[in-house]
Amino acid sequence: MSNHEIGHVMDIAIKGILDLYDEGAFSAATARKLIKTNLRLVAGYDGNTYEALETMAYTHCGNCLKKYAQGEKFIVEAEAHDCITPEDKLDRTWWDNVTDKTEYIGASLCMDCFQKIFKDALPEATKERIMKEASRTSEDNPGTSYLW
Repeated sequence: MSNHEIGHVMDIAIKGILDLYDEGAFSAATARKLIKTNLRLVAGYDGNTYEALETMAYTHCGNCLKKYAQGEKFIVEAEAHDCITPEDKLDRTWWDNVTDKTEYIGASLCMDCFQKIFKDALPEATKERIMKEASRTSEDNPGTSYLW
């Protein structure tokens, strides 16, 4: 059975880490370590890491940790998966196979990081489809899946 509460609580903790990072309280490396620790805690208590990243997905790049500006487009990982067709001949792990070799810890990528990370990993037509169909802005945020 999944422990949803741990994921939701760690979403709040990760938001706090990112707020402090945005204020310059610590480096990107420290923010990554803290976020990774939170994600390990979630997994260790049978939680869902995607729940712990719900806020981050619409506020910060999971690679460079840049805070998204209002109206700035970025790629949401889950929606990028929805853009893959059988003709792409990619399995379910295509995103992880590439991002596991990077600093990626989140649920979305800014356009610069997406293009840099997937430069040689995907055909140009697939990248263009993802950038068109999976791009979102902070205004598209569906909100968290829980109420406090």
